[in-house]
Amino acid sequence: MNDVIQQEKELCFHDFNHEKAFLFGMAVLDIVKKENLKNVRIRVTYNNDIIFQYLMNGKTSETWLDRKEKGSII
Repeated sequence: MNDVIQQEKELCFHDFNHEKAFLFGMAVLDIVKKENLKNVRIRVTYNNDIIFQYLMNGKTSETWLDRKEKGSII
């Protein structure tokens, strides 16, 4: 449990805005591509607005993203 608490401290945004949301989405995409991971769907929202969204080749449905977003809103 201490590991999770430490990770949360390290990965927590102290402030967040549209530019940071975009940069975060691009960073995720860059990691997926560089590490040759399977294709993903990425959505970053801020104040209920979609700031960044990208569906890699072969990912065509936004329904999965909608469900994930509803289940992860803090």
